[in-house]
Amino acid sequence: LGKKAVADTALVPVLATRVTAQATVAASSPFGSADSKAKAKADMDSVKQVQADVSKSISDVQAKITGIPAQATGVLGKLTTTLAGGT
Repeated sequence: LGKKAVADTALVPVLATRVTAQATVAASSPFGSADSKAKAKADMDSVKQVQADVSKSISDVQAKITGIPAQATGVLGKLTTTLAGGT
């Protein structure tokens, strides 16, 4: 799961770059309609938001994973105390 998540996460910038490039071409085309330029601008804004959301999700998951060893140590300490007859 970890390797797949890393591989899928690596695709986000690639896809975002592709969509942004296509939208930039459409938005700057002198032959494009106002509607197509507006859609291209909306696509670019949407891609920026998706990138920010994915980045935040990755940071949240990394923070949770980083905290697991400390939580495990705390649980083991409580378990040891309980098994030793303490409260």
